[in-house]
Amino acid sequence: MATFEEKAERLKKELEEAANGSQRRNLSREYELTLRLLRIIRGEVFTLDDINECRLEIMREYPEYGRPITAESGILLAAEAIRKSFGRKYYLPLYKYPIRIDFGTPNGRICVVHPSNFIEYDKNGQEE
Repeated sequence: MATFEEKAERLKKELEEAANGSQRRNLSREYELTLRLLRIIRGEVFTLDDINECRLEIMREYPEYGRPITAESGILLAAEAIRKSFGRKYYLPLYKYPIRIDFGTPNGRICVVHPSNFIEYDKNGQEE
C-alpha cells in the first residue's frame, strides 16, 4: 500500500501530464485533498484562510457554512469544516490524527482538536 507521500507524488506527475478538462479537474481535486491530509498527518497548522477555503468547498452541501469562520465561530466548527471538505474520502486517517488550528489570536495559542473533539492548546506550537 502506497503512503500518502507516494500518492501525492504520483498525482502530481499525473496532473502535469493530464490534458485540460474533467480528468485534470478530478486529479487536481484529489491532489489537493491528499496534500491537505498530509498537512494533518504532519501536524501542520491550519489558519483561518485554510479553514475558509475548506468552508467554501462545502457550503453548497452544508448551508450552515455560508458565513466565514472566525475565532468567534468556534473551534469545533472549524475542525468540522476541514473534515467535511474531504467528503467521504480518508475517513479513517481523518479520525486518527488531531487537527491543529491557529486562529491568529494575540496570545499565539494553537488549538489542537483531537479525533474525539477533545480540545487542548499549544502556545506558539509547543505543547504546554
